[in-house]
Amino acid sequence: MRDLAQQLAYVFQEVGRQLQDLYATWKSDAQARALVFYAVGAGLSVVLLAVAVDVLRYLDLHHYRARFLSLTTDRSLPELVMDALALIAAALTARLFLRTGLRSFLLFSVLLCLIAIDDFFSLHESLGTVLVNWLGIPDSGNLKGQAVGELVFLIAFALVCIPLFLWSAWGLQAENLAILVIYGVVFALFAGFSGGVDFLHSLAQSSFMDRLMGWIEEGGEIVMISVLTSVAILQSRGRSGF
Repeated sequence: MRDLAQQLAYVFQEVGRQLQDLYATWKSDAQARALVFYAVGAGLSVVLLAVAVDVLRYLDLHHYRARFLSLTTDRSLPELVMDALALIAAALTARLFLRTGLRSFLLFSVLLCLIAIDDFFSLHESLGTVLVNWLGIPDSGNLKGQAVGELVFLIAFALVCIPLFLWSAWGLQAENLAILVIYGVVFALFAGFSGGVDFLHSLAQSSFMDRLMGWIEEGGEIVMISVLTSVAILQSRGRSGF
């Protein structure tokens, strides 16, 4: 028990050290700051633009549907920006893995690639439909069978990722585990928007709540991917530059 407590102390000390390194890179590297501003700015800009256009349409101030700017439309500008940011973060974390040999970087590189692929091709929606038809999940009141199917698929996806997570954490190396903690916190928030808010979205009973939950779900996902990309940029600049 004492050894476990000591190991956890080492991990959290390493988390603190890595966060200090990120801050030091942020302060000392003007190019890193610029790249982070681009990443976060791109994410926030498309979210705010999409929400503004949707609010104006909701208030009946314009009638243009602007599907290309919608947060909830497949292959819209916000979705494409998120996918691009995810692929950039995946490339940076893959490069960090090759440079450092730390398995956690490879884990998150794979997850980010899967997120971009799933989002662009709408895999969890399509496979959610397959599950609904296969398991015969009915609609129940405001709870839609499609939403249940998507949630079941996301849980199955998480279970498939567990072996990769265990492999990345093998050996209990403090530096490796610290990376798992830092990226894992942001990924947990992303999963909350992607799975949890998506599930609540299916329970919306009014058009306003449907819009609001859509903004929170999709906007939250984009912001979290922007944060992950920013962390990958700072780590890449701090460890080896590019």
